Amino acid sequence: MIIKKDYKISTVVRILVNTMKISFLAIGLFLTTTLAQPVPTQYFSIGQKDSLYYLLTDKALFKFYSHEASGEFFLTNYIEKDFSSSTRLALNDQHLFLTIGDTIYIYSNSDAWDLTFEGVFVPEYPVTSVRGFGPYFFIRSGNIYKLLKTENGTVTTVEDTLFTQPPNNNYVHLTYPYVVLGCTAYKYVEGFDFYPVQGISGCGTNVNTGLTGNKLVHYFYWYPPEPPLISILYINIIEEPYFPHFEYDNWGINVSQIHTMYGYLITKENLYYFVSINIVLTKDAGVAYIPSESDITNITDYYIFLLGDSLHFSKWYAGSTFYPFTWTDLSSIQETNEQIHSFSLSQNYPNPFNPTTTITYEIPYREQVTLKVFNTLGQEVTTLVDEEKSQGRHKIEFDASGLSSGVYFYVLSTSDFVESKKMILMR
Repeated sequence: MIIKKDYKISTVVRILVNTMKISFLAIGLFLTTTLAQPVPTQYFSIGQKDSLYYLLTDKALFKFYSHEASGEFFLTNYIEKDFSSSTRLALNDQHLFLTIGDTIYIYSNSDAWDLTFEGVFVPEYPVTSVRGFGPYFFIRSGNIYKLLKTENGTVTTVEDTLFTQPPNNNYVHLTYPYVVLGCTAYKYVEGFDFYPVQGISGCGTNVNTGLTGNKLVHYFYWYPPEPPLISILYINIIEEPYFPHFEYDNWGINVSQIHTMYGYLITKENLYYFVSINIVLTKDAGVAYIPSESDITNITDYYIFLLGDSLHFSKWYAGSTFYPFTWTDLSSIQETNEQIHSFSLSQNYPNPFNPTTTITYEIPYREQVTLKVFNTLGQEVTTLVDEEKSQGRHKIEFDASGLSSGVYFYVLSTSDFVESKKMILMR
């Protein structure tokens, strides 16, 4: 995009020189920040909450932003610490929980940048697992599930004995406010316990179930005399007050190699990981990936991850096409008191966005600053900043609630500097 503005030749030259300096400075800052970060040698697990991804390694817990299956990952924060494969990661709406032994380390997780340590919780009972559940979290102790919540760093018990773990070949699935327990899906209402909302037809010894959002997925085995094993996948939509039932009779799965006959089903928005028969399917019943016995496989809404001494990922629709995991470093773009020596305009975050995004810029001395947003026709949409600003790093949030989807440009200008960047509003 070209923004028309009158400049003297000397000013234009100065801007070009400054731009080159900024580019080299940005490259140097990126390399310095990247090299200063801990370098993992083992990758243990991946957690996901909406567009945020959490990578647990032996050297640190990394926090990334990635928009759907773009394949681009942006590092926003990390916690440097020595972890092991026994460390467990759990997420709820506002907090991140790291379980090491029977100790639970609690971090606030209010936005894309936040990983603020809030405190430590040590239960008076052994902890089998910790799992997020909307604004709450579950602790499993033995076969008993307890429901807790965190407020201002303090953990309180909401329900002391909410339910017990069913037989070993059944897995409890939690997607707030629903829980699948045995052959029934329940809904939780605080103060009223659970109430049943959906029975699982055909439920029995050979049925496994998964839950994501309001979609309940279950399947059962048919045992022919010899492999291949054939399974049929059923879909229930948990949507009150109606609970329609869909049968996908053409979702037969023919698997030539069976690693184990029992296990559980992990369900995500676009992927199903049938752990019991060791296969990853897409939402349209296509085979996405068949892990080998040596693969450490995690799935999220949009990616399949292979972990271990290296890290690779595949997009959910791309089958077994894997790429090395790389990222762009945004973790240094935060408010600091460091001395700023040059002008800089950063890429907005998140991008694409809906409906708000944050724009960050730096100025080396007190200066009159304007920051404007334009559409693709060059028409001004809004002025975000038009005032004198002090030296340093500044952030401003752009709310595009009243705008339609599409490409927009934001332009930062001072007496000696002008730069524009593109952003995408996606509804």
